[in-house]
Amino acid sequence: GKTRVITFRAIHLIRKGISPHRILLVTFTNKAAREMRDRIEKLAHDNSVSSFGMIVSTFHSMCLEIMRKSSTISKDYKRANILDTDDVESLIKSINEEHDMSLDKDEIQGFIHAYSSLREKALSKDSIREEIVKFNGVYGNLMDCFDQSMNHMNALDFSAIMYNFWQELLNNENFRKEVQEMYDFVM
Repeated sequence: GKTRVITFRAIHLIRKGISPHRILLVTFTNKAAREMRDRIEKLAHDNSVSSFGMIVSTFHSMCLEIMRKSSTISKDYKRANILDTDDVESLIKSINEEHDMSLDKDEIQGFIHAYSSLREKALSKDSIREEIVKFNGVYGNLMDCFDQSMNHMNALDFSAIMYNFWQELLNNENFRKEVQEMYDFVM
């Protein structure tokens, strides 16, 4: 299917003289990235070419890596702690208890889903806040507390990685130029 087409196209580009460093292959899961990397290595060997330097990554890992390497971003992503979904849920539960918000388990899950979905729309923080309180009036305060805690811990969850990357692209012209110059082919 799609992976086969992408891997064959990448090897075809290398055979035409494109440096593997200029090719980026992205996918959604770590498993799919591993499979794609394995296929690339086998195809490269079978075609007597080198795929050394080609980036095969998930969207989240690629965005975080680019932000970590960037010289045009003021925020330090190099030391950022990445929180998985369980960590995020635990943090939100503790904020809920600490601030006596009285949210039940379904409301906590609702917040997590709503906040992630709104960030995926690449809205401004103010627009996200306006929208999130429509789900539950307490969510605005929870969002503020959550963001403060994440900043204090220098932490990112998966949707924050994508959101911050997108915001940098939208609002930081130097970062946008830097990213545009990194790869010739993104698949």
